Amino acid sequence: MVENDGLEAVRREIEAGLPNERGAIDQAWLNCEYYHLRGVHHIQMRDAENSVDFAERPKVSLPLTPRVVHCLTEHLYAPGPSRQIAGDPAATKWLNGVYADNLANSLLQRADRMSTLNGYCAVQAAYSGNPMRPVKLQLWGREQLAVFCAPRDCLAPIAVVTIERFDETTHYTMWTAAGYEVYSTRKLGVFQTAGGRMAEYRPELSGEHPYGVVPFAFLHYELPTSGFETAGIGTYLSELNAVVDTQASDLMDAIRRYHTPTGVAYDADIEFQPIVQPGKFLRVNSIPSDLETAPTPRLAYLQANLDISGGWESIRQAINAALEGLGVPMTAYRMDQAQIPSGIALVAEQAPLLSRARERQEPFRLYETQLAKLVLRVGRKFASRAADLDLLLAWPEPSIPIPGPDRDAADQAEIALGLSSVVMIAMRRYGLTREQAIEHLRQVANDHAALSSIFPSASGDAAEVPDPVSDVAGSGEGDASGTPSAAAEQGRGLDVLADDL
Repeated sequence: MVENDGLEAVRREIEAGLPNERGAIDQAWLNCEYYHLRGVHHIQMRDAENSVDFAERPKVSLPLTPRVVHCLTEHLYAPGPSRQIAGDPAATKWLNGVYADNLANSLLQRADRMSTLNGYCAVQAAYSGNPMRPVKLQLWGREQLAVFCAPRDCLAPIAVVTIERFDETTHYTMWTAAGYEVYSTRKLGVFQTAGGRMAEYRPELSGEHPYGVVPFAFLHYELPTSGFETAGIGTYLSELNAVVDTQASDLMDAIRRYHTPTGVAYDADIEFQPIVQPGKFLRVNSIPSDLETAPTPRLAYLQANLDISGGWESIRQAINAALEGLGVPMTAYRMDQAQIPSGIALVAEQAPLLSRARERQEPFRLYETQLAKLVLRVGRKFASRAADLDLLLAWPEPSIPIPGPDRDAADQAEIALGLSSVVMIAMRRYGLTREQAIEHLRQVANDHAALSSIFPSASGDAAEVPDPVSDVAGSGEGDASGTPSAAAEQGRGLDVLADDL
């Protein structure tokens, strides 16, 4: 009875146009505008401007919001984790196949960005009807969602409303554990200014679904503990973006005006009626002290002493202060250094990003488990495994690619200490899966064998071709006692490795 009363309240809210959710949805939409580089459309008109002046004034929006969000989220799903359902290889293979069909790592990286921007987002799972690709995943941002939880459990959604707009009409779809209900607004007339948000129930578009749960999994910026709603950094970024956009646009306008300054014609003939705009002359008449003697006409330009470099420096300082507060290193944001830092310095500067990625692995383990349970329910084939699902995730260690010799030395040390194999090095360097890395090393061994037959040595024996595994592992074959070192064991040669594979 409590749940039904809650759903009735949701229906009344939808029919009224979601008035209680409107503020949060509009703010999320504004944050997305800056994220999608449409901030120039939100620069405000000045008090002294008319519509023509505002349209002619140059306006610029800096790509601050998307750059910061990308910097903060670039390491969690690059690459993503390996997934395994404990004790069920068949279900694991099926789940990974569904994720491969839906490009799950790319979708979840996008979800990480959207939750960072607006607090949370949702992944909807639906049965596709195609047995080869049975489940379809769709991502919904906060600006497209309204989530309603149970009256006595603020972390248990009982209804999710998705918002779609097309053809001057808004469609609200309420999803529950039993089915979905569609509500649509009327299409506004030419002169209609009221009633555009009132929605009506559309029974012909509504129906039931067999999933038995609300078919959404949620991903949050922070783990929800005392309430479902969590705040992201999008509002802070969009407000900062609006401030720096205003300053940058004012600088652009000042450059435009005083690069082609307005000319002033003092004491010109009264019949001279100029158009006031940059590059044109403005007539100004003085009051003569002697009525019989008119002042001598003269021309001049209005030229201000502008501190353009100081204005841009002020904008940079505002951005730098925000980046420092958000934990975004300058090297990650600007991608341009007067002096390229060493590998150790680079890793040290960007350590906050790696720490953030590690910190978010644990809550995302919960989010991914919820998503996997939903996919198994919707896909039906392994629905019985959803209740007691134990999803094992193996995240690769977040790392900053370090350049040249520093990376070679780090790889050599890992192999020498027995912490990594050549396969792992190939996976990390080239972004390969384990199977792809093994195939890559097999191809390298085959290429070395082919080269040794093409370039024989002068004595007729096969020429020595440098072995990249041995190069990484080091040139030592053993210690003073004659026992092969770990580096030598790892770098025996790709021909032997290919035979073992």
